[in-house]
Order: sequence, then C-alpha cells, then structure tokens
Amino acid sequence: AKDSVIELNNRYIKTGLIPNVKGMGVKDAVPILEMSGLYVVIKGRGSVISQSISPGSRVRKGEEIVLTLI
Repeated sequence: AKDSVIELNNRYIKTGLIPNVKGMGVKDAVPILEMSGLYVVIKGRGSVISQSISPGSRVRKGEEIVLTLI
C-alpha cells in the first residue's frame, strides 16, 4: 500500500542562500530559516506550499520570509 511507505530525501543547504523549504513541516522549516538569519512569518498550518523569497536567493540577515502552509 502506498500509504504505508515513507520516502526520505536529503536536502542540502548552502550557506548564504535561501533554502527550499517547500513540502516541509513548520517544525523543520522554521529552525533552518532562522539559523540562516531570517525572520519567519507563518500563515496557515501543515506543510509549506510557498515561500515569499525564492530558493537560491542571497540571504540578507534579518529579512522577513513568509511561509504559506496548508
């Protein structure tokens, strides 16, 4: 049954670049972004479906990033 399988994927985070947190839960996404020096705003509950700053952009310490969850 497909529901009984858990798929794990590695995510590589490059220092100084905005990571892609789409598909992550808030408990995983927020610490990663905060460790990068970003201020995180959360809208909704569940998994991240979008982020206000594109992955791969340069990090500017203290910048606000909005995560939309569903």
